[in-house]
Amino acid sequence: FRRSGINDLALDVHEELGHAGPCVGCMCGCAKYWLCCQGPWLGFVSVMLQDTETYRKYRKVLMAQYPNKEGMGWPTYLIVSDPEGEFVIHGELKGGMPKGDFRDKLSALIPAG
Repeated sequence: FRRSGINDLALDVHEELGHAGPCVGCMCGCAKYWLCCQGPWLGFVSVMLQDTETYRKYRKVLMAQYPNKEGMGWPTYLIVSDPEGEFVIHGELKGGMPKGDFRDKLSALIPAG
């Protein structure tokens, strides 16, 4: 599992380059983000039972975790790889906790990519 997360992000401002350093750091960061696939690789899908089209699309994931809908709670977040294919459920989080705690627990559940 991932051992670093959003709190570990940093910008190398290349202080050795003087005033051009922050610009170089920004360009290098953007290149890593867009060209080296180091950008966001997670998506968010909101599945509400009332939205029948979306619910049907992700029903197999929900039923794998909650076969009789017990323990689902609102809001509940599932961390899933390949939700539209041969999915793997990495864990779940319940809402209603402080942002920092939620972020830490989410970072611990996200698989290394």
